[in-house]
Amino acid sequence: MIRESPLSSAISRGLFSKKETSKDKCLLNIARFTNQKNQKSLIRAASNLNLPLTMIGNGEIEEDLKDLVRELNADVTFLKNIPNIKIPELMSQYKVFILPSYFEGMPKTLSLLGPS
Repeated sequence: MIRESPLSSAISRGLFSKKETSKDKCLLNIARFTNQKNQKSLIRAASNLNLPLTMIGNGEIEEDLKDLVRELNADVTFLKNIPNIKIPELMSQYKVFILPSYFEGMPKTLSLLGPS
């Protein structure tokens, strides 16, 4: 007999609660700043749609991303890494979480999305 059971997660679902979002907290990206993560396309899309974007992380292309934001005059806020325990609360304040990577394994940020 084959039994199926849901995968358990080390993430407590109790950390998540839906919050009211404000206009300036529209798009969120949390990831290393590398070419694999395709964040230049994300910045261009947010700029074309005139939507505010918050990017959290650091990495080898951080200055390239900031140069692109200046070139496009895009509404992008860069934040440094935050403790994992704060991520669910932060995510609940945004309308959309975007992970535009070209490829991924099992990114931690997806497991932190919770039941939403």
